[in-house]
Amino acid sequence: MNNETFGVLIALLVADLLVLAVLMWMPAMRREKAFFGMRVSREIYEGEGRRILRRYWLCLLAAFVALSAFGFLTAYYRNNFLYAAASYVLSVPLAFVLYTNFAREVRPFRIPSEAKRFASSLTTRKLADYTTIALEALVVIVTIAPVFALVYYYPGLPERVPVHWGLNGEPDRWARKTFATVFFIPVLAAYMQSWFLLLKYDIVHAKMMLPAEQAEVYMHYKEMLLAASARMIDWMRGLIAVLLSGVSLFILMTTIESWRRWMPFASTALWVNVALLLSVAFYFLYRFMAINGQLETATGGDANVRRQSEEDKWSGGGTIYYNPDDPALIVEKMDGLGYTYNFAGKGIRLRLMFLAGVPLLVLWALLDL
Repeated sequence: MNNETFGVLIALLVADLLVLAVLMWMPAMRREKAFFGMRVSREIYEGEGRRILRRYWLCLLAAFVALSAFGFLTAYYRNNFLYAAASYVLSVPLAFVLYTNFAREVRPFRIPSEAKRFASSLTTRKLADYTTIALEALVVIVTIAPVFALVYYYPGLPERVPVHWGLNGEPDRWARKTFATVFFIPVLAAYMQSWFLLLKYDIVHAKMMLPAEQAEVYMHYKEMLLAASARMIDWMRGLIAVLLSGVSLFILMTTIESWRRWMPFASTALWVNVALLLSVAFYFLYRFMAINGQLETATGGDANVRRQSEEDKWSGGGTIYYNPDDPALIVEKMDGLGYTYNFAGKGIRLRLMFLAGVPLLVLWALLDL
């Protein structure tokens, strides 16, 4: 195994451990207020809940160790980090299955919501209120600029082009020059930017749960949460645009002499960008929890309020919402942090088809290698 592949495996292992830590923390991050997405009593949380949580941790850890060991050992002996990456990708849906299974054990202990009157927000929110022309223009320019560069240099590229690079920026895998091998990353970048913009549009129009009592206070903090969510998406859009645009140009930096001098800067910028992405994700998670805490302090109540009639519409520990009677496409999650789609809402098929396009794009590129 070369040093570059070993370095990638170490990076994947660190990412694996970070995801594992988040998944272990997620069911109890709001303690009894949203234990596996459901409100339970303090006694249940500290008694039976702790036992359920420990068994969840044990199963999750065992699953991660088994998958990671298989992926990393296979990657080591075959000298191909993609096996480790595959185990990393598979661990996330497996964790969701485990989370859902243990949420079923918690469900009998949930405390039903109190009967409350809810107010409707009269505020008309528009996407234009949560973005700027300068930001949108910058994202478009950074996303599209590499396409023009690749089109310009395409005739002069060699018949075999690099499709993978080591940690030192040197190519370690080549493939024949085709539209897919040259333009896959720019196409993926444009596709992901379209998805992020659609997601931001949906979140801006999310349904807010506003108890009639103290409706203005709830409205104030929920608007803060929504604005923070929009800012997080903008940060992700910008950083991913820069990241994928840089990777798109690696082909030119490897094969065109006049571009070679930029490779060290681009490689360093890539790792800085990854670090920033992780930092942004953790910062906004902290920000969401802080706003929820301020809301609960200001109202003396709970941040995640919901109608009694909608409780049975949730499954998967408060992660899946299916309510044909609710016209809203996107709603607040049961744990009060973030949003989720109404899988019975109008327009959900378009969103699911959009998401399915990402693995199809990857498959298209792999089949052309």
